[in-house]
Amino acid sequence: MGIAVSIVSAILKSVVGDKLGSGLAKDLIGISIDGVSEKGINEIADFINNRRSKIESILLRENMKSMNIPEDHIDYVVAEIRDLFSKISITDEVFRQCKYNNMILKDFMWEEYVEFKNKPSHIECESEIKICLFAVVEVLNKAMRESEDFSNKMLIQISNAADDANVGLQKISEYMDSNFGKLSVDNQAILEILKMILKQNQGDSAKNKEKKHPVKSRTQEYADKWNANMFLNDFDEWDEKAGVNVKLSDVYIDEHLPHFIWGENVKESDNLDALISQYIMNSNENKMLLILGQPGIGKSTLITWITVKFKEYLENILVYRFAEELKNIHWQKSNIAREILDALNFSYNDLDGKTLILDGFDEVNIGDNRREILDSLYGDLIYNKRIKNFSLIITCRENYIYRFERIKCKYITLQAWNERQIRSFCNIFINKTKSNLSEYTIYNVIVNREILGIPLILYMVLALDIAIEKDSSIVDVYDRIFALDGGIYERCINNKRFADKHRITNIKKQIHQISREIAIWIFENNASEASILQEEYEKICLHIEQGSKLKHKTFSQDFLIGNYFRLIKHCEGIETEKIYFIHRSIYEYFVAETIYNTMENAILRLSTKSQEEIAKNIPLYIKKGVLSNTISEYLQHKIMKLYDKLDVKKRKKFYIWWESIIDNMMYRGMFYYNKNIVLEGNDYRNIISKENRCFLNLIEIMRIVNTKRKGYVMHVEDKTQLEKYIKSCSLELEVYKKNYSFLNFKNMWLQGLELSGINLRGANLRGANLKNVNLERADLREVDFSNAILTGANLRSARLEKAIFNRTYLNGTNFYAANIENTNWGNMEEIQKILLQLKSASFMHIYQDKQRIDRKELFPAEN
Repeated sequence: MGIAVSIVSAILKSVVGDKLGSGLAKDLIGISIDGVSEKGINEIADFINNRRSKIESILLRENMKSMNIPEDHIDYVVAEIRDLFSKISITDEVFRQCKYNNMILKDFMWEEYVEFKNKPSHIECESEIKICLFAVVEVLNKAMRESEDFSNKMLIQISNAADDANVGLQKISEYMDSNFGKLSVDNQAILEILKMILKQNQGDSAKNKEKKHPVKSRTQEYADKWNANMFLNDFDEWDEKAGVNVKLSDVYIDEHLPHFIWGENVKESDNLDALISQYIMNSNENKMLLILGQPGIGKSTLITWITVKFKEYLENILVYRFAEELKNIHWQKSNIAREILDALNFSYNDLDGKTLILDGFDEVNIGDNRREILDSLYGDLIYNKRIKNFSLIITCRENYIYRFERIKCKYITLQAWNERQIRSFCNIFINKTKSNLSEYTIYNVIVNREILGIPLILYMVLALDIAIEKDSSIVDVYDRIFALDGGIYERCINNKRFADKHRITNIKKQIHQISREIAIWIFENNASEASILQEEYEKICLHIEQGSKLKHKTFSQDFLIGNYFRLIKHCEGIETEKIYFIHRSIYEYFVAETIYNTMENAILRLSTKSQEEIAKNIPLYIKKGVLSNTISEYLQHKIMKLYDKLDVKKRKKFYIWWESIIDNMMYRGMFYYNKNIVLEGNDYRNIISKENRCFLNLIEIMRIVNTKRKGYVMHVEDKTQLEKYIKSCSLELEVYKKNYSFLNFKNMWLQGLELSGINLRGANLRGANLKNVNLERADLREVDFSNAILTGANLRSARLEKAIFNRTYLNGTNFYAANIENTNWGNMEEIQKILLQLKSASFMHIYQDKQRIDRKELFPAEN
């Protein structure tokens, strides 16, 4: 059992014992060496007693009343809880299986309680015991996180006297051998914990002596890009038809550094070089900077610029990628800094004087707690007194982090190039390549600068000589870049020399299809890293080749001529090859383009038969992956552009037609119309997961096609089926940070579900059974909870502004740190019943029957 879990277990057991550590340090004073053991015992005892008191306060009569537990039940409930604590065993495995989730851990404890009671058909005071268990579990989960930090701090203290600690371990072991029978169970637990800490200190000391080499930094890899040819201007020097090679260093001058917005500022700043220098040429303080920006804005290119601009500091600049070096991190752990350092084989001291750059925070699937992770890194690394003169820089796409007003670190948002920068880049590129670019095209680029001012997009437009219209979107630009006529394939024909000069012309459709299938394979199998194994790539090429009448034998070779891929070799014992799209947004475009391609003709017809076509084909592509924000935006643009082409009659039918598709698929199952999807190679594994994932992606598609319909609520014939899918998918909803308010939850039975972080803003939850539901950090603004059952529900830190609570059942509902500003309540009696619960919520005003009530009226003692 780990140290943190041992501490939590001791906390739980102490609730049914005496105060820990009483007189123990004094008994051991004779064996303490320079106070190491004595100090450790006192600190462990204080830590456990402090957390024990929080659980004890939950079991106090006054607090039990505030949770609406009937007074005549309180003594029985408290006795049952204490009895459970004396019997239950919570291990590391329990916390792992429960995913450190309050609701799941509460359910585990309840199941243990039922087991101890020999599984009776009826359990007295069931709801009241569950309410108490949930309150206790919140303390335990928090104690688990705090215990990890506490044990780490203890290790640091002890490591300052390593020799003494080793002697102390020996003395304590001897003392326990001779006095074990005289010690109380609680004091035995303290000594066992201290022994574990001392043993871990010994282990850490041994590890330090045999310290592993840090994982190789990518700093040089990024630096090498500076003088490498850009991917569309990388020609063989011996080719007589070659174009002009262009290096990044030729066009990325200081003037082209993106402007940025600092924090919540409104105006742009243009001195990014001066800002970055503060994080590279550091002073005697630790600093952290989060760099945000759209796909293609130049976040990774900025890192390359840093490695060149601050060449003299290169040995102190460490660059890693989240999707590669940090992909196996346990992001739910409390000490993320330690997880990251362990993954990179670093100690805290290794960071002295260093700038650590972590690229692509958006490329790992973390859920909705990115801000909490950033705050954790800020606290553990920037405020860490053991680290000196250290900077941490993290890059991430926009719109992946919520509630910026609370974030601890400094952050900037990179901006698209302005007119001056666009003209400068165009002029340099034209002069370098001797190409022609009309003033009309440059004008249209400037008009669309929010899209075409993104460096990657502008470069591709210039290199491929793509025609630009006034109102082009990024999807329109990619459509032209990857068009079968006049796009990147024509560029290959014009600038590459082949034995058969018409070869690419003959197979460009197949090359385009390979792009689609590779994108979907990545989407469903390796979206975080966004790469495909050479072996899988070869299978796709073979499959396309076999289906082609051309029977061309060199597809896999010709495919790379597409020039928007790069081949990268990773050596980890056995050499393997992985293929990446040159930029993540291109991969996301091909995912959206592939999914859209399966539905385009069906939408144009809007018939019953075409409904079945979509129901048959679309699950092929959405059964395992997660539609990212960018993929959804691209797909939405393409679908709505097609919608605008429909005649008036078909537009009226469009939304009902879509609802009917979802109704049929929910009623019959996601794979009813194409049963072979989940049985590839007779593989029956994860069928339920595929069903759920397909449903959630389908619902996301439904959301994006209804964007133009303000206040839209999806109509389904059989709400029972929708309810079943929501229940089945509840644990996956946290992965999908989408808006589900268009689903009609009225009268649904959602008791006990895990819905933390879900976005239900404005949803109809009238009459819904939400008993014991976890809605922690959920967006519940303007939700109608009239007649709903929220007994024992967790609304901790939820956003509830303007929500309606009219005749809502709120016994034991947790409103801690929830924002209930301007909520509407049925009557004053309902408010008075849960006054103690509302005291922990955040608000200045609420309303009762349209009459405003100030907080100071409800809690005059706070004034």
